[in-house]
Amino acid sequence: MLRSIVFVLALTAAAHAHAVPWCHRGHIVEVANYSLDGAQLTAFAAANGITDHYWAGSFAAHQTCQAHVGWSGPTFGVPGAGQVDGLPYAPSGLLSGNGYHMSQGVSFRCMKCFPLRVIKAVRDVELRSE
Repeated sequence: MLRSIVFVLALTAAAHAHAVPWCHRGHIVEVANYSLDGAQLTAFAAANGITDHYWAGSFAAHQTCQAHVGWSGPTFGVPGAGQVDGLPYAPSGLLSGNGYHMSQGVSFRCMKCFPLRVIKAVRDVELRSE
């Protein structure tokens, strides 16, 4: 009898545990694009006690993007609403894990999760021949 109760409880718990991806049903928008040169990244790593080159690039992206965190409105059930993810995209050695040194710097995008669709203003540019 006890085994069947434990089995039913385990099935009930498993039915309620759903893994959903970050920003599920939300909208991911690029809010910033940063580039740190080698001197800036080296100074950042030294200030935070980081000696690993790969960790320094990733951690700098994460920490810099934290300036854009926050959402004061309703979340509408979107996991991660208001959170920001720093995604490095250069140099290629950092991404491939092949021969990266923090003196090369790092470039990264800050992607933010919004529970509502964010409308970005589109600027019209008129080219004139002079």
